Amino acid sequence: MEMVTFLHENAMTKAEGVTKKELKSFEQSFGSQLHGEMKDGFTQLRGEMEDGFANIRQELREMNKDLGEIKNKLDKLERRTRDDADASVKDILDLRRRVEYLEDRLKQLQPA
Repeated sequence: MEMVTFLHENAMTKAEGVTKKELKSFEQSFGSQLHGEMKDGFTQLRGEMEDGFANIRQELREMNKDLGEIKNKLDKLERRTRDDADASVKDILDLRRRVEYLEDRLKQLQPA
């Protein structure tokens, strides 16, 4: 619109060849053209943004799926680790009882 303002301020008079009516007509034509170009530009930009957001949403869905799989694997690993630790503790306690039993038997078999 700066161009229209410039033309208004620097327009020739009727005697110089351009009437105010002609200038107004040019302004309306130029304004319509500019409006159309801006509308087309915004429509294109909207389409590009929608495509970009769709791609981002798809990537986020994939990342969320990957995170879910990682969480499941971690949960399984935690359970397995806990089960292994529990089994190790049970084995240690069992071995300790056996050693204590053997020590008691050894004491009984040794002469006083």
